[in-house]
Amino acid sequence: TKVSNVTIIQDISDIDKRLLDFDLKIERQKGYRISGDSVGKRRFLAILLTNCISIADFSTGNFGSFDILEADRTRLASQIVNKQLSGFPDMDARMKMF
Repeated sequence: TKVSNVTIIQDISDIDKRLLDFDLKIERQKGYRISGDSVGKRRFLAILLTNCISIADFSTGNFGSFDILEADRTRLASQIVNKQLSGFPDMDARMKMF
């Protein structure tokens, strides 16, 4: 499938606008990179992952095309989150599934 340069430029512009919600921006130097503080990047990544990986898949370690995620590390992160959830009784039920 061919995509025009105009389409790519428009898509990058749309992404750039969405990144502003996280105080992030796209830098265009020898390719593209996302710049901003690590907290904003982590928030953005968390939302991206929750939109791309179902809770059922995440809980079984099936991360789809996100092979950068390691099952052992995500399992450890899940244990840490679950341990902390006891202090947040009003937490959204979906969070408890992680």
